[in-house]
Amino acid sequence: MNPQTDYKFNKLHQIGPLKTEENLLFNGYLYMSDRSRLLVDLPTSEWMGPYKEKIESISAMNQLTHLIIAYPNFSLVTSVKMLIQLGFNGSIISTRAISKQLAQNGIKLPITSIEKLDYQYYASDFKLNFLPIQYLPFPLSFMIYESETHSLLSNTLFSSFRIDNPNSTVELKQGIFAYHKSNLPSSEYLKEPIRRIRQHKIDALCPTFGYVIENDIDAWIEYEYQLDFYNTSQVFRYNEEFIKEFNYIEI
Repeated sequence: MNPQTDYKFNKLHQIGPLKTEENLLFNGYLYMSDRSRLLVDLPTSEWMGPYKEKIESISAMNQLTHLIIAYPNFSLVTSVKMLIQLGFNGSIISTRAISKQLAQNGIKLPITSIEKLDYQYYASDFKLNFLPIQYLPFPLSFMIYESETHSLLSNTLFSSFRIDNPNSTVELKQGIFAYHKSNLPSSEYLKEPIRRIRQHKIDALCPTFGYVIENDIDAWIEYEYQLDFYNTSQVFRYNEEFIKEFNYIEI
């Protein structure tokens, strides 16, 4: 997939990719119908200007009905306040801890948690299931499966560093592996979330960083499941071909 081409699938729009670092492309997403417009995730505050432009190429800011925060960032409160200043006046959905943090920092809009919603939310034209992912890399993150579009907003799962040719399966696998190895604690944390997403029909994998995947979904899910990494140089290290080797010197 061309990294400069926005993804659009039925009622789901990619708000990105937005180059936030030399090797990172951030993606937000917008579920959009005549009755509901649900924005998912915000970049860090310094990128809210370009993000606003991408949103407004699809929808007026004051027509957004919801903001869902699935991937918290370190300037989240500032980013939310900026979104409100830009015209957002809808409702906010996130985890209980993030919802409390926003309320304590002066956010006056209606806020509810995925826990209070029992991990699902039915908006007009959309049916959202919230799937928590622990420590990938935060304890306060979740994926979103939407049953009308058969889309999985996969958060850090399937995220990738920026690569030269997103149409190259080999390069994309390398980008996904490198992102996971650099940002997530261990491949063991991937197993349970992947077992849960296999219960759903998925037509698109939509990560927070990198590239939307629309083809060979089952094969990409299996690739993610088979990833093998442990972030400790005391036991394992990886050669230039990403092959795991025992670090016998440290052992």
